[in-house]
Amino acid sequence: MFLSFIVPMYNREGLIGRCLDSILGQNVDDIEIICIDDASTDQTRHVVEVYQEKFHNIKMLVNEQNKGQAYARNRGLDIAQGKYIWFVDSDDYIINNAIMWLKDCCDRENVDLVCFDMLKISDKGNTSDTIALTDTNKVMSGKELFCAFSKIQSVKASVCRQIYSREFIEKNKLRFTVGYIAEDSFFDLKSLVLAPRAMYVKKTFYASQISNNSTCMYAKEKDYFQGIFMAYCDMWQFWQSQKWTQEVSENLVRYLMTRYRYASRYYHPKIREEIDEWIAEQDETVKYLYLLFKEQNRGYYIREIKNEQCQHIDNNEKIYVFGAGRIAYELAVILNQMEKSILAYIVSDYTTNNPKAIYGVPVVKIGDLKDINKDALVIIATVPRYYDGIIDTLNKYGLNNVLKLIE
Repeated sequence: MFLSFIVPMYNREGLIGRCLDSILGQNVDDIEIICIDDASTDQTRHVVEVYQEKFHNIKMLVNEQNKGQAYARNRGLDIAQGKYIWFVDSDDYIINNAIMWLKDCCDRENVDLVCFDMLKISDKGNTSDTIALTDTNKVMSGKELFCAFSKIQSVKASVCRQIYSREFIEKNKLRFTVGYIAEDSFFDLKSLVLAPRAMYVKKTFYASQISNNSTCMYAKEKDYFQGIFMAYCDMWQFWQSQKWTQEVSENLVRYLMTRYRYASRYYHPKIREEIDEWIAEQDETVKYLYLLFKEQNRGYYIREIKNEQCQHIDNNEKIYVFGAGRIAYELAVILNQMEKSILAYIVSDYTTNNPKAIYGVPVVKIGDLKDINKDALVIIATVPRYYDGIIDTLNKYGLNNVLKLIE
């Protein structure tokens, strides 16, 4: 069998038929559709039962209690028989001729993962979510593809916009983290960078319905923060557990910072007491990462950045931060909010007191910094008494574009 569709569903009686029709209407025999009903309270299950009377390749699993999309997808993976897996949300659908095109591609290239574009559908009109990568239809390692996506800021956290080799999924024991919203972002990242053979095709094969009652739309701020932060912690531990090339590591770090920014947006004062209680039940690594996260969001030394300083930062795309203490952590929050990436945190002399990285961005002794970008802005994130010595050091390395943060 070529392909197993895994379709979690919850109260989608008005849309599940469109989803199934889009798959069945492509007249491809060697597929199966695994629907997992997550304790729907409407007629979703009945709609699928009607389809089952006509089509032998539709299976349905039923959760007696609502356990979330991650649990449903994992159940589907446990019984899937196809050579490849495609996760499809029940309110979405696939584009005509997608299955046959992907089958020809996979038979020819024997890839572990194929990524493609999607169409987003909302009340405001349809938009194409296209990955801005020009080097397409080329088989490469997943790490190479991830770096290519990262360089153009097109890493897309959606497991629906690619198909996966089931053998590859099982070999790497890939499953979704149960119990949290945004559970697919870690699965998406991990599967991509571990894939030996991957490719991107600039074709639109998937249509995503942006509905007002989707999981993300009705999520509470606390739930959304928990999901994003746990995904961030999983990614951080995954990054730390493997040996990466410098290029892959740098791009993973940048992606980690984007996940951090998402979490920061939902870390509002009204939920922080509940989050503190929830964190107390987590493992030590999560507690440690939360402590750093919490310190960054409290504010220690930087009370504000002046308008002219903001303008100076806005005018520079490449930024180093000199310092690796609490001021640097505080600055990281501000730069995240400004959507600015940091090339590296640099210090005069690396000691055991320095962190190896600040939220995924490496801390490097200036003398060990490779390929110094002399056009980059260096923001000094220390107390003023060290400024003179730091500026002398920077000048020796040709770094003259300097911003003193605290006057």
